[in-house]
Amino acid sequence: MSNFPIDLFHLQNQVPKAPTFGAKLGTDKRRSEKIDWPLSLGAAVFRSASHCLDYDFVTRNPDYKNLVAYINTGEHGWLDFDMQDEDKVDLFVRGARKAAEFLRGFDWAGYKRIRQQKKDLYS
Repeated sequence: MSNFPIDLFHLQNQVPKAPTFGAKLGTDKRRSEKIDWPLSLGAAVFRSASHCLDYDFVTRNPDYKNLVAYINTGEHGWLDFDMQDEDKVDLFVRGARKAAEFLRGFDWAGYKRIRQQKKDLYS
């Protein structure tokens, strides 16, 4: 039921020995969908089901936002299996740029301090 099972790597009462990074395509959207026929209703239900657990986990564990790079996919539908080559290159470049930006700004020592504080709360 999860497109992004980052919760599998999260132990509430431990400071991780190494970071686990995630790259999430698109941003978290908490908005209503336009539903104008049965197929769009089915698609909206599927999207809700596949994102609900992920959204709930990150909401309950905001420290994990420090480990996730959100990649803006622009106008590309990342599930478009018939994507043109130039769109594939654009999507790849967007991901590579975001990964570089994210890794340059990641503060491992700072993240371990955040997790130590959480561990202390649960001890």
